Amino acid sequence: MKQHLLCVGLTALALLPLTASARAAAPRVHALVDVNVVTRPGEVLTHATVILRDGRIEAVGASDRIDIPVEARRFSGENWWVYAGFIESWREHEMPEPVLPDRDGPEADPGLPGPGSDHVRLHPEWRVVDGLVLEAGELQKLRRAGITVAALMPDHGVLAGTAALVQLGDVTPQESVLRAELGAVARLRPRRGMGPDRYPASMMGAISAVRQALIDAAFHAGQEDDERGYDPSSDALLPVVAGERPMIFQPGSLVVEARVAEICAEAGIRGVMLGTGGEWRRTDIVPREIELILPLDFTDAPDLPEDEDWVQVSLDELRAWDLDPSNPALLAEAQHEFAVTAHGLDEPAELLARLRAAGERGLREEVAVAALTTVPARIWGLDDFGTVQRGSRAYLTVLAGGSLFDDASSVQMVFVDGEPFMVGDAKPALDDEEPAEEEEPADEEDPWTRTARFPAEDSGAFAEPEALIVRNATIWTSGPEGVLENADLLVEDGRIKAVGIDLDAPGDAMVIDGTGMHVSPGLIDAHSHIAGVGGLNEGTVASSAMVRVRDVINSEDRRIYQHLAGGLTTSHLLLGSSNPIGGQCQAIKLRWGAAPDDLVFADARPTIKFALGENPKRGNSHRPEWQHRYPQSRMGVDDFIRERFAAAVDYREAFEKGEVARDLELDALLEILDDERDIHCHSYRQDEILSLMMLMEEFGGRVAVFTHILEGYKVADEMALHGAAASTFSDWWAYKFEVYDAIPHNTTIMDERGVSVSVNSDSADLGRRLNTEAAKSVRYGGTQRERALMFVTLNAAGQIGAADRVGSLEPGKDADFVIWNAPPLSTRAIAQQTWIEGKLYWDAELDEGRQDALLEEREALIALARDKGKKSGGDGAEADEDSHYEATAEWIWSHTELGCNGLVAEEER
Repeated sequence: MKQHLLCVGLTALALLPLTASARAAAPRVHALVDVNVVTRPGEVLTHATVILRDGRIEAVGASDRIDIPVEARRFSGENWWVYAGFIESWREHEMPEPVLPDRDGPEADPGLPGPGSDHVRLHPEWRVVDGLVLEAGELQKLRRAGITVAALMPDHGVLAGTAALVQLGDVTPQESVLRAELGAVARLRPRRGMGPDRYPASMMGAISAVRQALIDAAFHAGQEDDERGYDPSSDALLPVVAGERPMIFQPGSLVVEARVAEICAEAGIRGVMLGTGGEWRRTDIVPREIELILPLDFTDAPDLPEDEDWVQVSLDELRAWDLDPSNPALLAEAQHEFAVTAHGLDEPAELLARLRAAGERGLREEVAVAALTTVPARIWGLDDFGTVQRGSRAYLTVLAGGSLFDDASSVQMVFVDGEPFMVGDAKPALDDEEPAEEEEPADEEDPWTRTARFPAEDSGAFAEPEALIVRNATIWTSGPEGVLENADLLVEDGRIKAVGIDLDAPGDAMVIDGTGMHVSPGLIDAHSHIAGVGGLNEGTVASSAMVRVRDVINSEDRRIYQHLAGGLTTSHLLLGSSNPIGGQCQAIKLRWGAAPDDLVFADARPTIKFALGENPKRGNSHRPEWQHRYPQSRMGVDDFIRERFAAAVDYREAFEKGEVARDLELDALLEILDDERDIHCHSYRQDEILSLMMLMEEFGGRVAVFTHILEGYKVADEMALHGAAASTFSDWWAYKFEVYDAIPHNTTIMDERGVSVSVNSDSADLGRRLNTEAAKSVRYGGTQRERALMFVTLNAAGQIGAADRVGSLEPGKDADFVIWNAPPLSTRAIAQQTWIEGKLYWDAELDEGRQDALLEEREALIALARDKGKKSGGDGAEADEDSHYEATAEWIWSHTELGCNGLVAEEER
């Protein structure tokens, strides 16, 4: 539930001290008598008394040693437990709607990413305290959950504004504020929506926008006062870059949490982060240097009536239902400290029940208490909050009926700045009151045992021998040796040691009998769309050269494993083609089970995506006019690219003189001109291909690779002269007007004219069968088999600048290879094993056991969910002991938000 706002001016609240109350002249004295007091996590006083005076704790100790002031108002109850007031660390606060451009008027100039006030998603200068009023009903809801202090987060935008910390008493807005400027909020998962004022619209764009804003703020801070211009966005971030306040992140995805640590380290700032609640998937990638706020909105148990309905439920969702409540305990076991939040729950009062559920999974009670008190107090710099001791602020939470993890306990009352608020209904029993009838004891449930497996348990390498040799195989080297019959491949320490006949091998080497088998280099997809999260298009601006695919690599995308089954070992991850200048691409090795950063193929050349034609000019996009942006013609695309390179040249001079801040977009363009980053350009028509080559030659650069390039056969000689390679489709045509002149002989013609050719997938699926895509050049163009194989091995390696590491089976190169049951370009060829750097990541036989385990896990989880549904009165179908769900791999690897982004849209072609 979000707070409602009224417009009340509080522009001077930033300087308010923590002590702010001028409500009453009379002393406010209260005594909690003969209660249990948790003075700090893990420390309990029984039969104790707490004295509160004027908003402070005056005394706490054993009841027989404390004198209760005569003027004190007494509170006591049977089995009452007193804690430091609970602190809510992430409460969404509704901000005023931004003033959007006039949709009926002239089109606004979209410009390029600039100061925050230029875009409705970048407004760090907004403040929660400007116009702050908390609705009485909202205060009551929070106090019923035992919450006495809440951190209010602006509810929309990427650079959303400055959070505030408020107390939850019945006071004026001015008096409620404990910290007017708690920290700047950065949400790395933007809401969907296009338009020239909607930058950023992707997760990678949001990360880039935050990085640029911090760079701008640091530059702004370094300027002399008389040189510092008016920049409200940078001004708002000055306390962050100065280390006075944290930046508060909502990463939006587990695999992006590591990016938060990278942003903070790069800018030298302190970070606080709202977790996803799914950290159990990979606790190893949760950064320790970032302070963590943990949501407890656990996945609900599926409840479906019919057998066939369960096909809709992915294995990841079933695992989340089983393992989400274990998340806090697993993080605590991994030595992570965290605060907890009711964010994501229907009602704040559910918070304690969720904590108790976590306690049943191993979370220690003192850790839960710390997550509500001392940890958030430390995160938000509240030195005299979080403990019950003399001198602390009088913020208390009182439970009746037991301690925090006692199912019988409930919030009885809270003290906010020394003022009591009764929120529970517990009261002492009267002598003449009839005793309540005892309820029948509920059936005790069996202790929880884990059924779901962690993702790491069905990923990673099957084998990691220090040395191995494949004997008596047909080896397709894609190198000078050509194809070798009855040959051996020797691997040591992840590298190819030798290829030849009757090789000697170390005595402890793994021996693979390759008789009747064929060995090829690992296949390479030069244009792939797997393993990304949060969108791989930043179409809100015409140049998004500053965004990076590396920031949003999804190591948990199960299609990585599927592609290994097709013999793929390396993928070059490209952005979409919504803008003339896209963003920075990333080559990865398909090391299934590795963390996002460990997938990165560090020795590949840096690359960037450009685009020509219908996609970037948006001529056929049918978008409303207010979403249009320059350029909207082919000549406009050419002009825009030329203008941005000219701007980069001017920027270099200004930057070297110290006149401007570092610009992430123009830095990337300078890397192209300095031959440090290669262009991979979406292209179709010969006229545009020629034009871009000439444009780049104007600036002393070149286009490294034209991708798609379906009219490449028309300009093959010019491409060879320019030094451009081609990464194309095997036989795609007629799916839009630009490709009507496509022919299946394109690869052969370009190859014969001296152009380095590769065949790519441009999808999240086709990379599983690139070998047969390459074989089509044999079928249509008569290309020699060995040469066609190079279209998905050595040539593709050269296009990503990694031919010295991968792409052929030669001594010294990475041991990335595939063992096939037939010649690799045969339609009968099935990858039996796929090796990367001497580690076995795919094995057709061993995978059967892995799939059986997944099926068993799925059926067990469905049975548990059905049982849960029946116990809770749901309509779940009776479990049939004899039924066997014929779950296909497609069901098991169901697409989930964590797992993938879905297939690339037609717009990207």
